[in-house]
Amino acid sequence: MTDGSGTVAWIDKTSLSAAALADGISIEGAGTSVSPFKVKDLGIVTTMIADLNVTEGKLVDDAVTTDKILNATILAEDIASPGMKKYW
Repeated sequence: MTDGSGTVAWIDKTSLSAAALADGISIEGAGTSVSPFKVKDLGIVTTMIADLNVTEGKLVDDAVTTDKILNATILAEDIASPGMKKYW
């Protein structure tokens, strides 16, 4: 498990009860094959993600759209392919 800052924190597995894991806010399920634990839709919010922890490999194709990018935050080097000529 990790703490709120993303640092790994080891815990005793006996403390992992279904009630403790499925808080009803971000996680749901009973931890069984019929009702596995899962993250609820919209269950992860910004305050639960440590800085620099959402990486390219964690994003599905087309997940980042124009509406989700703050104006004036993308630089040429952010979108250029290796060896690509820049014309601006």
